[in-house]
Amino acid sequence: MLGNLLIAIICFGVDRFSKRLVLARCAWGVSYPITSFCNVELAANYGVAFSWFSKAGTAVIAISLMVATAVVAWLLSEWLKDGRECRLSCGYRVASAVLLGGILGNGVDRWCYGMVIDFIALHWDNRWYFPIFNIADVWITVGAFVLLLVSGLDGSER
Repeated sequence: MLGNLLIAIICFGVDRFSKRLVLARCAWGVSYPITSFCNVELAANYGVAFSWFSKAGTAVIAISLMVATAVVAWLLSEWLKDGRECRLSCGYRVASAVLLGGILGNGVDRWCYGMVIDFIALHWDNRWYFPIFNIADVWITVGAFVLLLVSGLDGSER
């Protein structure tokens, strides 16, 4: 379990560091080109993924914090359940720790600021723009994808 927590703490720390760095060096709404397809653009996300439900106000904050708390509790209970940590696959343990780090990163934003700080803006040929996101979103997406992949490979082992 300590290895899982260490991975989650590292993911959480990378997310927090990246957000603090961007907050200290960038202005809100200004686009800073990094490559031909990626900009840093500080944006406030009051909704959930891709700013969906951004007009819902405090309901989104409350519901997302409750869901995040439930997922964190479930992950921790899985790690501790019946001392079976050693039987959980490596992929499951790493993916759930990465997911936890991302959930905590965005959860801290919601708790402290009432929004999530996003700053990675991907685009192609100045025509196609992907919604702005952050490092925690990457951790959540990768962790959830690997959990689904590992669960689909062997239903008997998590």
